[in-house]
Amino acid sequence: MKRKILLAFSFWFALFPNLLPAQELAREALACFPNDTQQIAYANLAQLRTLPNYHQLRRTLFSLQMQNFEEFLRSLGADPERDVDEIVVGWRGSVNDLSALFGIAQGQFRPDQAQNYIAREKLPERQYEGFTLDAFGSGLGRDDLFFTFLSSSLAAFGRLSDLEALVDGYLGNRVVLNSNSQFVNWEAELEGSGPQWGITTGRAAANMAVPLLLGDSNQKVDLSSLLSPIRAVLYQVHWDTDFSTQIAVICQDAQSAGTLAQLLNLWREAVSKTNSKPADVTQFIQGLEIHTDGNRIELEGSGPPDILSRILHGAGP
Repeated sequence: MKRKILLAFSFWFALFPNLLPAQELAREALACFPNDTQQIAYANLAQLRTLPNYHQLRRTLFSLQMQNFEEFLRSLGADPERDVDEIVVGWRGSVNDLSALFGIAQGQFRPDQAQNYIAREKLPERQYEGFTLDAFGSGLGRDDLFFTFLSSSLAAFGRLSDLEALVDGYLGNRVVLNSNSQFVNWEAELEGSGPQWGITTGRAAANMAVPLLLGDSNQKVDLSSLLSPIRAVLYQVHWDTDFSTQIAVICQDAQSAGTLAQLLNLWREAVSKTNSKPADVTQFIQGLEIHTDGNRIELEGSGPPDILSRILHGAGP
Protein backbone atom coordinates (compact mmCIF):
# COMPACT_ATOMS: atom_id res chain seq x y z
CA MET A 1 0.00 0.00 0.00
CA LYS A 2 2.82 2.41 0.84
CA ARG A 3 4.45 1.69 -2.50
CA LYS A 4 1.17 2.47 -4.25
CA ILE A 5 0.80 5.77 -2.38
CA LEU A 6 4.39 6.68 -3.20
CA LEU A 7 3.78 5.99 -6.89
CA ALA A 8 0.47 7.82 -6.85
CA PHE A 9 2.11 10.80 -5.15
CA SER A 10 4.89 10.84 -7.73
CA PHE A 11 2.53 10.48 -10.68
CA TRP A 12 0.17 13.17 -9.39
CA PHE A 13 2.89 15.51 -10.61
CA ALA A 14 3.04 13.75 -13.97
CA LEU A 15 0.44 15.07 -16.32
CA PHE A 16 1.79 17.59 -18.83
CA PRO A 17 1.90 18.25 -22.61
CA ASN A 18 5.01 17.62 -24.63
CA LEU A 19 6.48 21.10 -25.00
CA LEU A 20 8.41 21.90 -21.81
CA PRO A 21 10.22 24.92 -20.46
CA ALA A 22 13.65 24.62 -18.87
CA GLN A 23 13.75 22.36 -15.85
CA GLU A 24 16.44 24.00 -13.72
CA LEU A 25 14.67 23.00 -10.51
CA ALA A 26 15.94 19.44 -10.99
CA ARG A 27 19.51 20.70 -10.88
CA GLU A 28 18.63 22.73 -7.79
CA ALA A 29 17.37 19.52 -6.20
CA LEU A 30 20.64 17.70 -6.91
CA ALA A 31 22.47 20.61 -5.31
CA CYS A 32 20.59 20.34 -2.00
CA PHE A 33 19.19 16.78 -1.70
CA PRO A 34 21.31 14.55 0.60
CA ASN A 35 23.69 12.23 -1.25
CA ASP A 36 21.91 9.08 0.02
CA THR A 37 18.75 10.00 -1.94
CA GLN A 38 17.64 6.93 -3.90
CA GLN A 39 14.79 8.33 -5.98
CA ILE A 40 13.76 11.65 -7.47
CA ALA A 41 10.66 12.57 -9.48
CA TYR A 42 10.33 15.85 -11.38
CA ALA A 43 7.15 17.49 -12.68
CA ASN A 44 5.90 20.84 -13.93
CA LEU A 45 2.57 21.70 -12.31
CA ALA A 46 2.06 24.80 -14.44
CA GLN A 47 1.87 22.52 -17.48
CA LEU A 48 -0.37 20.04 -15.66
CA ARG A 49 -3.05 22.64 -15.14
CA THR A 50 -3.34 23.24 -18.90
CA LEU A 51 -4.61 19.71 -19.61
CA PRO A 52 -8.32 19.51 -20.53
CA ASN A 53 -8.74 16.33 -18.46
CA TYR A 54 -6.70 17.62 -15.49
CA HIS A 55 -9.49 17.46 -12.89
CA GLN A 56 -10.42 13.88 -13.78
CA LEU A 57 -6.82 12.71 -13.62
CA ARG A 58 -6.15 14.65 -10.44
CA ARG A 59 -9.01 12.91 -8.62
CA THR A 60 -7.62 9.56 -9.70
CA LEU A 61 -3.99 10.11 -8.80
CA PHE A 62 -3.93 12.63 -5.94
CA SER A 63 -3.86 10.84 -2.57
CA LEU A 64 -5.99 11.89 0.41
CA GLN A 65 -2.80 12.61 2.37
CA MET A 66 -1.67 15.16 -0.20
CA GLN A 67 -5.16 16.67 -0.50
CA ASN A 68 -5.04 17.39 3.23
CA PHE A 69 -1.56 18.88 2.91
CA GLU A 70 -2.76 21.04 0.04
CA GLU A 71 -5.57 22.39 2.23
CA PHE A 72 -3.02 23.24 4.90
CA LEU A 73 -0.93 25.16 2.37
CA ARG A 74 -4.02 27.09 1.35
CA SER A 75 -4.54 28.15 4.95
CA LEU A 76 -1.04 29.66 4.81
CA GLY A 77 -1.91 31.73 1.77
CA ALA A 78 -0.22 29.45 -0.80
CA ASP A 79 -2.58 28.05 -3.43
CA PRO A 80 -1.00 24.94 -5.05
CA GLU A 81 -3.51 25.21 -7.90
CA ARG A 82 -2.14 28.61 -8.82
CA ASP A 83 1.18 29.32 -7.17
CA VAL A 84 3.29 26.16 -7.54
CA ASP A 85 5.00 25.81 -10.94
CA GLU A 86 7.51 22.96 -10.52
CA ILE A 87 8.27 20.29 -7.96
CA VAL A 88 10.95 17.68 -7.33
CA VAL A 89 10.21 14.87 -4.88
CA GLY A 90 13.03 12.86 -3.30
CA TRP A 91 13.08 9.63 -1.31
CA ARG A 92 15.64 7.87 0.85
CA GLY A 93 15.65 5.31 3.64
CA SER A 94 13.93 1.95 3.95
CA VAL A 95 12.24 0.69 0.79
CA ASN A 96 8.85 0.54 2.52
CA ASP A 97 9.18 3.81 4.46
CA LEU A 98 6.81 6.30 2.82
CA SER A 99 7.64 8.94 5.43
CA ALA A 100 11.03 9.41 3.77
CA LEU A 101 9.44 11.58 1.06
CA PHE A 102 10.78 15.13 0.84
CA GLY A 103 11.19 17.72 -1.86
CA ILE A 104 11.36 21.29 -3.12
CA ALA A 105 8.76 23.35 -4.98
CA GLN A 106 9.19 26.47 -7.07
CA GLY A 107 6.52 29.11 -7.50
CA GLN A 108 5.14 32.38 -6.18
CA PHE A 109 4.98 32.25 -2.39
CA ARG A 110 4.20 34.74 0.39
CA PRO A 111 6.39 33.72 3.35
CA ASP A 112 5.50 36.74 5.50
CA GLN A 113 1.78 36.06 5.17
CA ALA A 114 2.31 32.40 6.02
CA GLN A 115 4.41 33.18 9.08
CA ASN A 116 1.80 35.65 10.33
CA TYR A 117 -0.86 32.96 10.09
CA ILE A 118 1.34 30.41 11.87
CA ALA A 119 2.09 32.85 14.70
CA ARG A 120 -1.57 33.84 15.04
CA GLU A 121 -2.77 30.24 15.16
CA LYS A 122 0.19 29.13 17.31
CA LEU A 123 1.01 26.24 15.00
CA PRO A 124 4.02 23.98 15.81
CA GLU A 125 7.32 25.19 14.43
CA ARG A 126 11.04 24.76 14.96
CA GLN A 127 14.09 26.84 14.18
CA TYR A 128 16.97 25.30 12.25
CA GLU A 129 20.00 27.09 10.79
CA GLY A 130 18.08 30.34 10.51
CA PHE A 131 15.02 28.77 8.86
CA THR A 132 11.58 28.33 10.43
CA LEU A 133 10.34 24.76 9.96
CA ASP A 134 6.54 24.62 10.23
CA ALA A 135 4.74 21.37 11.06
CA PHE A 136 1.82 19.76 9.27
CA GLY A 137 0.37 17.91 12.26
CA SER A 138 1.48 17.99 15.88
CA GLY A 139 5.15 18.23 14.97
CA LEU A 140 5.88 15.53 17.52
CA GLY A 141 5.51 12.40 15.38
CA ARG A 142 8.48 10.91 13.56
CA ASP A 143 6.55 10.94 10.30
CA ASP A 144 4.98 14.40 10.60
CA LEU A 145 5.68 16.62 7.60
CA PHE A 146 7.44 19.96 7.99
CA PHE A 147 7.99 22.67 5.43
CA THR A 148 9.95 25.89 5.13
CA PHE A 149 10.47 28.72 2.67
CA LEU A 150 14.02 28.80 1.38
CA SER A 151 13.14 32.00 -0.50
CA SER A 152 10.07 33.79 -1.83
CA SER A 153 10.10 31.43 -4.84
CA LEU A 154 11.42 28.18 -3.31
CA ALA A 155 9.84 26.01 -0.60
CA ALA A 156 11.02 22.73 0.89
CA PHE A 157 9.12 19.97 2.70
CA GLY A 158 9.64 16.57 4.33
CA ARG A 159 9.81 14.89 7.69
CA LEU A 160 12.01 16.74 10.15
CA SER A 161 15.22 14.72 9.67
CA ASP A 162 14.96 14.88 5.87
CA LEU A 163 14.11 18.58 5.81
CA GLU A 164 17.05 19.40 8.07
CA ALA A 165 19.32 17.38 5.76
CA LEU A 166 17.92 19.28 2.77
CA VAL A 167 18.54 22.64 4.48
CA ASP A 168 22.10 21.54 5.30
CA GLY A 169 22.62 20.74 1.63
CA TYR A 170 21.12 24.05 0.54
CA LEU A 171 23.56 25.87 2.82
CA GLY A 172 26.52 23.80 1.64
CA ASN A 173 26.97 22.09 5.00
CA ARG A 174 26.81 18.48 3.80
CA VAL A 175 27.56 16.27 0.80
CA VAL A 176 24.71 16.44 -1.69
CA LEU A 177 23.41 14.39 -4.59
CA ASN A 178 25.33 16.20 -7.31
CA SER A 179 28.51 14.68 -5.87
CA ASN A 180 27.33 11.45 -7.55
CA SER A 181 28.51 11.78 -11.16
CA GLN A 182 26.23 8.99 -12.38
CA PHE A 183 23.15 10.69 -10.93
CA VAL A 184 24.22 13.99 -12.48
CA ASN A 185 24.56 12.31 -15.90
CA TRP A 186 21.16 10.64 -15.59
CA GLU A 187 19.52 13.94 -14.63
CA ALA A 188 21.16 15.65 -17.61
CA GLU A 189 19.86 12.89 -19.88
CA LEU A 190 16.27 13.28 -18.66
CA GLU A 191 16.07 17.05 -18.18
CA GLY A 192 13.69 18.47 -20.75
CA SER A 193 12.98 15.03 -22.22
CA GLY A 194 9.41 14.72 -21.06
CA PRO A 195 6.66 16.33 -19.00
CA GLN A 196 7.42 14.15 -15.98
CA TRP A 197 10.42 11.99 -15.32
CA GLY A 198 12.25 10.27 -12.53
CA ILE A 199 15.29 8.29 -11.45
CA THR A 200 15.29 5.32 -9.10
CA THR A 201 18.51 3.64 -8.03
CA GLY A 202 19.82 0.67 -6.08
CA ARG A 203 17.64 -1.86 -4.35
CA ALA A 204 14.60 0.38 -4.66
CA ALA A 205 14.86 0.16 -8.46
CA ALA A 206 14.86 -3.64 -8.39
CA ASN A 207 11.99 -3.77 -5.91
CA MET A 208 9.79 -1.72 -8.23
CA ALA A 209 9.75 -4.63 -10.67
CA VAL A 210 8.71 -7.33 -8.20
CA PRO A 211 4.94 -6.58 -7.84
CA LEU A 212 4.57 -6.07 -11.59
CA LEU A 213 6.31 -9.36 -12.43
CA LEU A 214 4.46 -11.40 -9.79
CA GLY A 215 1.12 -9.64 -10.16
CA ASP A 216 -1.57 -11.15 -7.94
CA SER A 217 0.34 -14.38 -7.45
CA ASN A 218 0.45 -15.70 -3.88
CA GLN A 219 3.68 -17.53 -4.60
CA LYS A 220 6.72 -16.37 -2.68
CA VAL A 221 9.32 -16.12 -5.41
CA ASP A 222 12.79 -14.73 -4.68
CA LEU A 223 13.74 -12.54 -7.62
CA SER A 224 16.67 -10.88 -5.87
CA SER A 225 19.36 -12.71 -7.84
CA LEU A 226 17.68 -11.91 -11.17
CA LEU A 227 17.10 -8.26 -10.34
CA SER A 228 20.35 -7.56 -8.50
CA PRO A 229 22.17 -6.37 -11.69
CA ILE A 230 19.79 -3.38 -11.94
CA ARG A 231 21.70 -0.17 -11.18
CA ALA A 232 18.96 2.35 -11.96
CA VAL A 233 15.61 2.88 -13.65
CA LEU A 234 15.01 6.09 -15.61
CA TYR A 235 11.50 6.91 -16.75
CA GLN A 236 9.47 9.54 -18.59
CA VAL A 237 5.71 9.92 -18.44
CA HIS A 238 3.56 11.80 -20.96
CA TRP A 239 -0.13 12.61 -20.70
CA ASP A 240 -2.13 13.97 -23.60
CA THR A 241 -5.05 12.07 -25.04
CA ASP A 242 -3.31 8.86 -23.89
CA PHE A 243 -0.84 7.81 -21.24
CA SER A 244 2.61 6.88 -22.55
CA THR A 245 5.90 6.07 -20.89
CA GLN A 246 9.51 5.35 -21.79
CA ILE A 247 11.59 3.39 -19.29
CA ALA A 248 15.30 2.65 -19.32
CA VAL A 249 16.51 -0.14 -17.02
CA ILE A 250 20.26 0.29 -16.58
CA CYS A 251 22.11 -2.93 -15.72
CA GLN A 252 25.66 -3.75 -14.71
CA ASP A 253 26.59 -5.02 -18.18
CA ALA A 254 25.16 -6.05 -21.53
CA GLN A 255 24.91 -9.71 -20.52
CA SER A 256 22.73 -9.02 -17.48
CA ALA A 257 20.61 -6.65 -19.58
CA GLY A 258 20.05 -9.44 -22.13
CA THR A 259 19.03 -11.89 -19.39
CA LEU A 260 16.57 -9.45 -17.83
CA ALA A 261 15.13 -8.57 -21.23
CA GLN A 262 14.39 -12.26 -21.80
CA LEU A 263 12.64 -12.38 -18.42
CA LEU A 264 10.53 -9.36 -19.32
CA ASN A 265 9.57 -10.89 -22.66
CA LEU A 266 8.53 -14.13 -20.94
CA TRP A 267 6.49 -12.12 -18.43
CA ARG A 268 4.75 -10.23 -21.25
CA GLU A 269 3.88 -13.49 -22.99
CA ALA A 270 2.62 -15.06 -19.75
CA VAL A 271 0.33 -12.12 -19.06
CA SER A 272 -1.03 -12.34 -22.61
CA LYS A 273 -1.81 -16.05 -22.24
CA THR A 274 -3.33 -16.07 -18.76
CA ASN A 275 -5.51 -12.95 -19.05
CA SER A 276 -5.14 -12.62 -15.28
CA LYS A 277 -5.28 -8.82 -15.34
CA PRO A 278 -7.97 -6.33 -16.46
CA ALA A 279 -8.31 -6.22 -20.23
CA ASP A 280 -6.82 -2.74 -20.65
CA VAL A 281 -3.86 -3.58 -18.40
CA THR A 282 -3.28 -6.80 -20.37
CA GLN A 283 -3.44 -4.84 -23.62
CA PHE A 284 -0.95 -2.28 -22.26
CA ILE A 285 1.51 -5.03 -21.29
CA GLN A 286 1.03 -6.83 -24.61
CA GLY A 287 1.87 -3.62 -26.44
CA LEU A 288 5.08 -2.96 -24.52
CA GLU A 289 8.10 -2.62 -26.78
CA ILE A 290 11.16 -4.22 -25.18
CA HIS A 291 14.67 -4.11 -26.59
CA THR A 292 18.25 -3.86 -25.37
CA ASP A 293 20.94 -1.30 -26.09
CA GLY A 294 24.22 -2.32 -24.50
CA ASN A 295 23.68 -2.47 -20.74
CA ARG A 296 20.20 -0.93 -21.05
CA ILE A 297 16.75 -2.37 -21.46
CA GLU A 298 14.44 0.11 -23.19
CA LEU A 299 10.67 -0.20 -22.72
CA GLU A 300 7.93 1.88 -24.34
CA GLY A 301 4.20 1.62 -23.78
CA SER A 302 0.98 3.59 -24.09
CA GLY A 303 -2.66 3.22 -23.22
CA PRO A 304 -5.85 5.05 -22.17
CA PRO A 305 -5.53 7.89 -19.63
CA ASP A 306 -6.71 5.80 -16.68
CA ILE A 307 -4.29 2.92 -17.33
CA LEU A 308 -1.84 4.16 -14.71
CA SER A 309 -4.50 4.09 -12.01
CA ARG A 310 -5.38 0.50 -12.91
CA ILE A 311 -1.73 -0.55 -12.84
CA LEU A 312 -1.22 1.10 -9.45
CA HIS A 313 -4.30 -0.59 -8.00
CA GLY A 314 -3.35 -3.97 -9.42
CA ALA A 315 0.40 -4.04 -8.87
CA GLY A 316 0.44 -6.23 -5.77
CA PRO A 317 0.96 -5.34 -2.10
